[in-house]
Amino acid sequence: MTIGSLVVGLIAGALIRAMPASSGSAAIVDGFDIIGTMWVNAIRMTVIPLVVPLLIASIAGAKSGRDAGRLGLSTFGAFMLLIIALAVISAFAAPLLFSGLHIDPATTAALRTSVADAALPTGDASFGAWFKALVPTNPIKAAADGTMLSIIVFAVAFGFAALAAPDDVRQRVVISSHTLSSIMLIIVQAVLLVAPIGIFALALVVGARVGGTVFTAMGYYIGVAFIVEVIFVTALFALVFARGRLSGGTIVKGAAPAILVAAGTASSLSALPAMIEGARDTWQLPEKIYGFVLPFAVSTFKPTSAFWPISMFFVAALYDVRRQII
Repeated sequence: MTIGSLVVGLIAGALIRAMPASSGSAAIVDGFDIIGTMWVNAIRMTVIPLVVPLLIASIAGAKSGRDAGRLGLSTFGAFMLLIIALAVISAFAAPLLFSGLHIDPATTAALRTSVADAALPTGDASFGAWFKALVPTNPIKAAADGTMLSIIVFAVAFGFAALAAPDDVRQRVVISSHTLSSIMLIIVQAVLLVAPIGIFALALVVGARVGGTVFTAMGYYIGVAFIVEVIFVTALFALVFARGRLSGGTIVKGAAPAILVAAGTASSLSALPAMIEGARDTWQLPEKIYGFVLPFAVSTFKPTSAFWPISMFFVAALYDVRRQII
């Protein structure tokens, strides 16, 4: 149903754009924009109240600090191996994938002109600045700003502190964290029930703003990116099938809501509640997986960064500079 909402929303938006401009059509698009934005905000408002208690409970409920540390190191190592493998594959595949793409020279010239005066971003992008911002000086402000990695650092520190506290204190922390996360998951389930409406609204606005180009503009790049993503997701599904002892139907059922939310919102953060629900209720994974690995993945595991070679070659094709980077 959610996939149908996405497709129907794009088509409806494109049809609205194709009609003569009027205040009525503009009001319709604005109305659906409000609905879609409210739905995305409803998902995002659950993320921090859900992630923080899950992280605290998964660490504080561990057998020892060594077990929690081992889980974190193994998780980070698995993320690094996957990203390195994807980056190497993308670097070798990108020249072949875009070898058949030919851009009109007039389009290339127009693109060069349009960005001639573009200003480069400013600011300190060094590793030192990144590490300085890693530990939040104000966890409440970090939560308000949505800086997930800083929030996770605070939650992990709190969890290890609770793990080192007396048993009665630690148990109260674990019970309180479980209570809060359970309530937040109920809210998540309610929000996901209206996912078809929210995704339809978001897709309609996109279709209305770009019209038919949503199906044609950058079609080659979108097709390549889609194929690569399908191959990547299929490989991960096969890995889960081989190692997780889950049936194919169960794997798809558990992952589908998160994938559809991500497709409709273009945000892994927004998809996190659906990921947690699928991992806990459908895949029935242990708490250390859905409580620690998934929140950690959202903030640190960015497989799309491994696809930068593909984006780079596409931009090079647009500006006719492929020969300079091959």
